[in-house]
Amino acid sequence: GFGPLQVMKADGTPLTDIVEIAPQLALDSRGAVWAWGHGTSGQLGNGTTTDPAGRLSATQVLAPNGLERLEGVKAIAAFEQQRYALTEDGQVLAWGSGGFDAGIALGPRREQDAFVHHGGELLSRRH
Repeated sequence: GFGPLQVMKADGTPLTDIVEIAPQLALDSRGAVWAWGHGTSGQLGNGTTTDPAGRLSATQVLAPNGLERLEGVKAIAAFEQQRYALTEDGQVLAWGSGGFDAGIALGPRREQDAFVHHGGELLSRRH
């Protein structure tokens, strides 16, 4: 049918312990951010523009260094293909397509920063 579906993690376990949601984004009680759905505009926060086969499988968003998982987040937001996280220390992280060719992060048409760190210092990972 067309009823609600449980969002699952990539390892097959249910996505639980969630304290906030936004379109195709969830924040858990540890401050970790999870994303699922289309990824063609970089909105999954994994440094790619691929569209995974398991669109209902949530994966943890990567930190700006691209090596660790993003944690220490206290709020999330999403608009179209753009995703945002507010960290516990007041930094705003943005990823996905900024639209109108102003891509904030990893856009589908040109090489851009996978993450933009707004808080004084620019941290980015090139794709």
